[in-house]
Amino acid sequence: MKKPATTLTLVMLNIAAIGSLNNLPTLATVGFSSITYYLIAMSLFFVPYSLIVAELSSGYKRENGIYIWVKEAFGPGWGFTAAWLQWIENLFWYPTILSFVAATLGHIIDPTLASSKIFNLIATLGIYWTLTIANLYGIRASALISLIGSSFGILIPGGLLIICGIIWYTSHQPLALTIGWHELNPGLHNYQNLALIVSIAQTLAGLEISAVHTPYVRKPQQAYPLATLASTLLVLTSSILGSLAIAALVPASQIDLNNGVAQTFASFLGYFHVPFLENILIVLMAIGGMTAASAWISGPSASLAQAAEDGCIPDIFKKLNSAGVSLPILFIQGLLVSLFCSAFIILPTVSSAYWFLTVIAGQLYLMMYLLMFAAAIKLRIKKSQDYAYKIKGIKATWFVSILGSIGCVCFILIGFLPPSSLGLSNYPHYYLVQGASLAIMVLLPFLIYYTMKLKSRTSVSLSLENNNPLPVTE
Repeated sequence: MKKPATTLTLVMLNIAAIGSLNNLPTLATVGFSSITYYLIAMSLFFVPYSLIVAELSSGYKRENGIYIWVKEAFGPGWGFTAAWLQWIENLFWYPTILSFVAATLGHIIDPTLASSKIFNLIATLGIYWTLTIANLYGIRASALISLIGSSFGILIPGGLLIICGIIWYTSHQPLALTIGWHELNPGLHNYQNLALIVSIAQTLAGLEISAVHTPYVRKPQQAYPLATLASTLLVLTSSILGSLAIAALVPASQIDLNNGVAQTFASFLGYFHVPFLENILIVLMAIGGMTAASAWISGPSASLAQAAEDGCIPDIFKKLNSAGVSLPILFIQGLLVSLFCSAFIILPTVSSAYWFLTVIAGQLYLMMYLLMFAAAIKLRIKKSQDYAYKIKGIKATWFVSILGSIGCVCFILIGFLPPSSLGLSNYPHYYLVQGASLAIMVLLPFLIYYTMKLKSRTSVSLSLENNNPLPVTE
């Protein structure tokens, strides 16, 4: 197959995957101290994992991605577990990004629709299945959607959001946040707000997702490290400035978690008497949200298809269409996403459902990264790959991997502390549902893998038994 993907394509895929605007309002609720939260997440997670991803992805010219890395380090069982965690966390995450799109589009029709449970449910399902159909056409369609959508739906609205904040500040308008060194204190006495770091980690995660497209990338060993660096700088800078822009224009108590960006544009454009631009920006943001969701539909399913080749899941899942996409995986994925969207009906508010799904997705994803960090150490010890990019020295790889692992464990634990503003700590079944959801999702891959292995051994035994010759008698 002709390789259509360049370094720019990878950058756009990465920005589409981790550069969405939907989680910016969550951090804006803590005002100027959001900078500290970002710095904590960056030091303990974002920088370590981006370095490891750059190293691992530069060592493979054909098959690549989380399944291959963990499989080569610890075997197909653990590789499948990593691929499963990457895949299943997306099923919790899709409703959050799609509810952002639904709320953004609903804002055009009637701003009250953003908090409507029924509207969010219907809109998220409709958008998701439309994107799933588009992804049936493979990497070419995904790359085109990411290139156009990242440009018009993420970079332009994100840049304009930052410009709005700068204009608002420099024109000496009243600020909804307080700026100062003292305000950088994240307020550790309010320990529940530490859970916001999980939201940041989940937002910034995903640089490894484009690695599964290695067979379609021109000079992948050079392209991946460069694309990772460019994506990291762009996303981190825009995320911090975007959160501050929202906090500057919208009071923390009034920020809607899945509609905060539209609120900010409405406040800014209304104040300067140019409200006619609002709907144009809202449509662009909706495009950006759909681009982010589209970037994640095919990537994790490709890792599961790789696992199917090794017999980790039934053979039906390794059957690909002409574009290299597994139809059974996408179909089951769609059914489960439709089920998880019911959280918008079950939980008290749209914002609380948004948070619950976000934190579950973040915790599952962080568990996957624990496996990736361990695999990075093991592969450097084995010296099984000639990496085009390497972290200088095996001790440095150990340090970066251990630092990232510590960050993952800490963030997983504090994810059980919902932000006080949502009132979920008073919801009687919240902790039980969260704990049970995590336990089930982590145990399922082991159950599936060992069931498949038991089935394989049984088939081999029956085959040998049926082919045994009759005993020879004298």
